[in-house]
Amino acid sequence: MTPGFKLSDIESRCKDPRELLRGRDLVKGKYVVIDVDDHTGVSASVRSSGKEQYVVLLKHDLAGECACVSFALSKERKFCKHLAAVALMVLDVTTVTVTYSADDEIQLLVNGLSPQQCADLLIEAAVMSPDVRRRLTEGAWVSASL
Repeated sequence: MTPGFKLSDIESRCKDPRELLRGRDLVKGKYVVIDVDDHTGVSASVRSSGKEQYVVLLKHDLAGECACVSFALSKERKFCKHLAAVALMVLDVTTVTVTYSADDEIQLLVNGLSPQQCADLLIEAAVMSPDVRRRLTEGAWVSASL
């Protein structure tokens, strides 16, 4: 397959920067095997860190499918680490650097939590920090008055 895309296209398709880095690690670890490479795209097998094997389909226009849960749950059909890995392999790219701020990292971590985990973390922070407790109380009061 002659790719009609570049690294920045893969980056924009990933759910978050960590998926690109995880995909790179799968390529470096030789967990990606291209099974079919033809005029429509590629079909690959990707072995994940947990030893599961996933079938990944990637078209020339970066339309893709993966059999993993992460991709299935992505409403926007963003790339999981397996799709990122196959795209990186097609581009023959193993050196990937992603930069994001500490605020971005916190946002990514919070987005990965369930509502119950968020509530538990907030309660723990409020118990430990008078400032968080105050801000939580003020926020609750403002919400209740709307």
